[in-house]
Amino acid sequence: MLIATGRAATYAERALSQNFYRYWVLVMSKSIILNPLSEADIEFVFSCLLTLRGEANYSHEDLHNYCANWRFFAEDSPILIATFASERIGMLTFNRFAMPRYLGFGVELEEVVVAPKFQGRKLAGPMLAEFLRWAESQSEIRRVQVRTDDTVRAGRVYSRLFGIAESIIYTRTINKL
Repeated sequence: MLIATGRAATYAERALSQNFYRYWVLVMSKSIILNPLSEADIEFVFSCLLTLRGEANYSHEDLHNYCANWRFFAEDSPILIATFASERIGMLTFNRFAMPRYLGFGVELEEVVVAPKFQGRKLAGPMLAEFLRWAESQSEIRRVQVRTDDTVRAGRVYSRLFGIAESIIYTRTINKL
């Protein structure tokens, strides 16, 4: 880990810091377990989502009904709960999409949230590394991608685990909550 010395880091120091980060991610990700969403996780998920939104336009019950209606309480849930030492530390959501030209599927990470209690402990990288390990174990998944406009915090973590692809995204928000 680099220690602030008031001077610019040398190439060797930056490489050492990057190697330490990769080692940290490798060690920690082997200790993180991703489980499909269960009904017992709703309050935790609600609190994680509050860290993204700041306020909720719906209740715990609304979130529970949404997850139940879309059958998210299942083994193939697109909402995964990350645990470390038997404690919930975060959540990931993803969308699966068809890629017939590759005879498989792609996965796009939608939300990656470290619970407020665990923020600042460098757990996002290990959570993502465990998600990538899970995706690699699914023989039909051909691509994992992330889109973000946060190049400061989230972008720094993503850039260590993913390549950067230039693209243009056209969106239209409909049916606002």
